[in-house]
Amino acid sequence: DDTHLSELEQRGQTISQLLRSVGKVVLIALALLLTLNVYVDIKPLLAGAGILGLAVSFGAQSLVKDVISGFFFLLEGQFAVGDVIEIAGKSGVVERMTLRVVMLRDTNGALHMVPNGQITTVSNLTRGWSRAVVDVGVAYGTDVDQALDIFRHEAESLGDDAVWKDVLDGVPEVVGVTELGESGVTIRTLLRTIPGKQWAVGREFRRRI
Repeated sequence: DDTHLSELEQRGQTISQLLRSVGKVVLIALALLLTLNVYVDIKPLLAGAGILGLAVSFGAQSLVKDVISGFFFLLEGQFAVGDVIEIAGKSGVVERMTLRVVMLRDTNGALHMVPNGQITTVSNLTRGWSRAVVDVGVAYGTDVDQALDIFRHEAESLGDDAVWKDVLDGVPEVVGVTELGESGVTIRTLLRTIPGKQWAVGREFRRRI
């Protein structure tokens, strides 16, 4: 499970994927050149390729932007393989990252391929620590003080549970009433967790409530 990998391990896995993808391209290019060199003199071809490359570069500015952006994402460690992120209107787990694209797998199983050059803002949901914000509505006829006591009791019980206490990163906090809606009031609870476990903890707390 990638969510159990340390930040250093995730970054190492990302770098290894990038090196493999770049290495494949370099090896294929060298193999083609060496194979051609056996049959023809490739010096004139290389000279022509330089001129052709200059022409292609004007039409490949987006590709260059993708590669440069991918390099800085790796250098700065903004996200790595296994992180859950939101980019360019898409969210999901980073399955693979190259110098050109980031591949995200969302909760429906769809694989999104986002060019690095289109990424302007990165929201990393699994870096350092995470938090589940659980909002539960109760009817206006409810004794709110009694409801808050139940929430606090269940939050304390969750924090003491042998299965969940190692997943939590701090004491669960029942904030209290946060909204007066048309049909009831909303009680909010904050559950700080280790990276990537906020969804599981949130589901468990709602089940207990």
